[in-house]
Amino acid sequence: ATCFLNPVAPDEFVATDGGGRWVHWRWPAGGKPAKVAGPYSAADPLAAASVRVGTPDEPRFLAVDAKGVVGLYDPAKLTAPVKRWTTESGIPAGKPTDRPLVVATPAGVRVVLAVD
Repeated sequence: ATCFLNPVAPDEFVATDGGGRWVHWRWPAGGKPAKVAGPYSAADPLAAASVRVGTPDEPRFLAVDAKGVVGLYDPAKLTAPVKRWTTESGIPAGKPTDRPLVVATPAGVRVVLAVD
């Protein structure tokens, strides 16, 4: 499986194993890596790379699993999703074909999900 990396701060990132497991790391320039949070294991494997969202003060990331469930995660805690979206909450049914796309619109930030 392919590992996915998401920046959280200038010297921090969340790494996945390409399946459904995440670990939040801090790795300062010239220093040694240190685990900040995790590991967290999702119920189902990831369908694609996760996407960083949120503000610099409150980073979050979106991840979509193989069943098409989208989760919003807090990298500081790496526990169950802060919020979940499923077909019951408006996510289109189907197999995800790519990572979520975050788009800024005049009405606010929108998330686009491509499915087969």
